[in-house]
Amino acid sequence: TVWMALGIHAQPAFELKWEFEAPGAFLAPAVSPLGLVIVVADATVYAIDSQTGVAKWTFSAESGILYPPTISADGTVFAAIKNRIYGDRSIDSEIVVYALNGQNGTSKWVSRHWAPGNLAVLKTPIITGLNGGVFLSMENDDLAGNTMIWLNEQTGVSEWAYGIAGQVQFTAIDSSGLLNVGHNRWDPTSGDRTKPGMRLTQIDLRSGLGQPWTQYESNDFNSPPAIGADGSVYLITKQYSTNSAGARINEPVVSALNGSDRQLIWSTKFNWSSTPAIGANGTVFAISGEKGPGFLAVEPRSGVKKWEAVATNAIGASWISSPAIGADRTVYISRNESWGGDLGSYGIIQAIDEETGQLKRELVVDGGFSAAPTMGLDGTLYLAGYGK
Repeated sequence: TVWMALGIHAQPAFELKWEFEAPGAFLAPAVSPLGLVIVVADATVYAIDSQTGVAKWTFSAESGILYPPTISADGTVFAAIKNRIYGDRSIDSEIVVYALNGQNGTSKWVSRHWAPGNLAVLKTPIITGLNGGVFLSMENDDLAGNTMIWLNEQTGVSEWAYGIAGQVQFTAIDSSGLLNVGHNRWDPTSGDRTKPGMRLTQIDLRSGLGQPWTQYESNDFNSPPAIGADGSVYLITKQYSTNSAGARINEPVVSALNGSDRQLIWSTKFNWSSTPAIGANGTVFAISGEKGPGFLAVEPRSGVKKWEAVATNAIGASWISSPAIGADRTVYISRNESWGGDLGSYGIIQAIDEETGQLKRELVVDGGFSAAPTMGLDGTLYLAGYGK
């Protein structure tokens, strides 16, 4: 298997721009304001020229990088790893955050954070937000709680930390600079981790002060939320219900919350399986399994389905994460399919009209994709994939 990153002209027709190969599976590409595409494979960061596909610099971390890279407004690249620390009687963990100069890949700073136990992990990808900071979430070894840490973007020094009882499922920053954290309702007083319900806690990034604001009778968040330009939050959860036989089941539920007071706008049962994406006119898009592998568009204020595109001729098809949206109001999605038997697989990129759901064009690539597409400022699609 050959692992590769692809640059593809998305309009007016699909055309391969360049192909970059490296050992190890690529995580999702990130676009830098410095004209670079940053990709990660195992313990290496690659900075690829967005026009030529040639690597301008590389950086080798101490161990495998946990999530796709995060890039700040000035082009600084942030990546994180987990190390094991071996003591006389225990094995603990260390989460290491790297800040790299976007121009040449040299280290700006390294921030190390000890956590007790071998199972401690970086729970969500690093994100940057307002107030010149870098955010990370570390889960403790006993799965009973997380520590939210806000680092100074220029120095890597911790400015505040916030503890959350329970397992964190996602983190997302909204347009007002508030951090939204989805986590379970573990009760630290009684130790009860079995009762259903997920909670959303909102943290002010400037002060580190948090406020729980919504609670759901569900057993899980399916994926991180999408946050609209008006602050509206679109969540995918699993809602408890009882079937005709009296058995307790859980079903995927999509909910829209008002941006100002977080009151429920609408809630409906859609079998969504990815983080939603929001179009220029507010339309909410997500991967759907309502009628087999497909793609769904929903009105943002009512929750009414506008259209659904279903994969045809799909043998073992699976959609890859969230879509990318172009400036021309075209939605780009990718999926992997099997040729059948031992013949291998192939990947398909499709361009779908945002308003109608009609297929505009598609491109078939031998092998498949390992991450969702990323849209560049110039209309180039960047993908991570594999071939034979």
